[in-house]
This record gives sequence, structure tokens and C-alpha cells, in this order.
Amino acid sequence: MGALDYFLLTLLFFGAVNALQVLGFDMQFGQVGVVNLAYVLLVAIGAYATAIASVPPAGHIIAVTYIGGFGWGFPWNLLFGIAVTVVAAFLLSTIAFRRLRYDYLALVLVSVGEAILLLATNQTNIVNGETGIVGVVGPWQNSLSNSSWYIAMSLLAVAFLVVMCVFYYKVESSPLGRLFKGVREDEILIDSLGRNSARLKVLGFLLGAACAGLAGGLLVLFIGGWSVGGWQPGETFIIVAALILGGRGRITGALVGAFVLMELFLQGGSLLKLPVSPVTLPIYQQLIAGIAILAVLWWRPQGLFPEKKEKFPSASKPLKTSNQDLAEPIAVSGESQWRTQ
Repeated sequence: MGALDYFLLTLLFFGAVNALQVLGFDMQFGQVGVVNLAYVLLVAIGAYATAIASVPPAGHIIAVTYIGGFGWGFPWNLLFGIAVTVVAAFLLSTIAFRRLRYDYLALVLVSVGEAILLLATNQTNIVNGETGIVGVVGPWQNSLSNSSWYIAMSLLAVAFLVVMCVFYYKVESSPLGRLFKGVREDEILIDSLGRNSARLKVLGFLLGAACAGLAGGLLVLFIGGWSVGGWQPGETFIIVAALILGGRGRITGALVGAFVLMELFLQGGSLLKLPVSPVTLPIYQQLIAGIAILAVLWWRPQGLFPEKKEKFPSASKPLKTSNQDLAEPIAVSGESQWRTQ
């Protein structure tokens, strides 16, 4: 297998993982309306938890310290990462969701994300500080050839993406999905109808967190490690830009935004040998994301694939009837008679 094949498989893997990230953010922001500007924190929790479940205890390497170290294999390490992410998201929701308005809620989530980032960077005994956790062995990596492993990981990521798309479509088209959008539009109205808008908001937040944990776990299984450099605040900005570009509240918009912005413009530029310094490349990537947001908000604020509004028949319109429908048979004392309406 040539270099082009490896490049395309890598592009496919990261495209599926990026789509999972945007899909999870769409569940939180597009469906429930939670402006989670610390979304990349959930991706990092899933990555760290999967790494901790995969590697052995820290005592086997000098000057490397981190909590845990279970040495589990696939899929238990990935399931552990998803579970830890959901639990962390639930704890975060109990702290942040205190009847805060959406703008204040966004500020609280950003503050919590920055605090945890500083803690993970400076406290080396949690996740090994800036160095992070390395040495994670991916599924089937020791039993397959390099080319076969690339193919297997790419197909695995695509399979998870398909499963999550089907699951989110079922949720979106169900009565629960309509309640989610009702919470997004008017929480007071949902409460007045006897539904608990706070619980619905937390449920949507947890569903998006599960997708973020899955994406983070797949990333660490593919690249073999995770550090604080992979979840800087600018990463959330790129995810927000991708969803705004594609259109929130719709699976197609999330997928298109992820593949167009994050894959073609950003991920493709990172993998290709462009005449740009690796130090300045992230700056250009965030610049492209900012230009994309401004362009979409100016010319097409609803996104490339806007959310479809459900249409219901109006109760004020009279029903169309024909002359034959003006009379119907009724049974009176066993005889068939006709009554004109």
C-alpha cells in the first residue's frame, strides 16, 4: 500500500471522528440549545479515560505518573472512556445548570474547561502533565499488518459514525426529539406542559457527551496517546464553526460541516506537506474557521443545510368535502336511512 493510500485512510478516519465530534455538539447545541463552549473538554475526558484503561500502571516507566492504569483491551477500554465522559458530563451539568441563562451558562462552561485544562497541565500526578499519556496500543494493532490495521481502524470509525447517525436520527424524529427542540426554543412553555425542561436539557447534554467520549476514545486508540496540546480552547471554536457552516439541528448539516471545514480545509492541510511552519499552521487553521463563520453568518446564517421545520395542518382551514360526503347512512331500528348533513 502506497503513501497515497495511507493518506486517504488517515483522512477517512479523522473525517469520521471529526463528524462524531460535531454530531455530539449538535445534540447539545442544535437540539437542546446548550452553548457548550467547553465541548472539547468532554472529548479530552474520553481520550484520557480510554488511555488510562489501556495502559498498565504508571510504575513501569520512570518519571511518568498518572492515575489508574488498568491494561484493558478493546472494547472495554473504549466503553470505560465513554462511561467516564458521561459521568463527568452529569457532574458538570449539576454544577452548571443552575437556572442560568444561555449566555451565562456558556461562560460557566468555558471557565470550568479552562480550570480543568490548567489542572491537567500543572498537576503531573493526574494525567502526566503536559507530556500526557503515551504507549496506548490500538485494537488488533499487534496482530495485523500496518496497512490492514489502518483499514480496520478507518472502517471501525465509519461504523461507529453510522451507528450514531442512525441513533440520533431516531431520537430527532421521536417525541423526545420534539421535546428537546421545545426546550431549545422555550423552556417555560415545556414546563407549563408538565415536562421537566431541566431533566430534558441534562439528557440531551449527556447524549452529546457520549458521542464526544466515543470520538476521544477512537482518537487515542489511533494515535497512541493524548496530551493537553490536543484539547486547547481553539478546538471547540473549530467544532462550533463546522456546525454553523453545515447547519445546526440536522444530521446532514453536522456531517457536511465536519467534512468540509474540519476535513478538507484543516485536517487535509495538516496531513499534506504545505509550505507552512508547523508552529503557525494552527493559527491559519483558526483563521480559516473564523472566516468561514463570518461568511456563513453574513450570506447564509441558517447554514448550508438548515433545519427542516415541521409543518402541521392548520386547524382554521375548513375540511374539503364533496357532495357525496354530505349524506351518510345511519341505522335506525334496523333500517338504513339517509341523513343530510
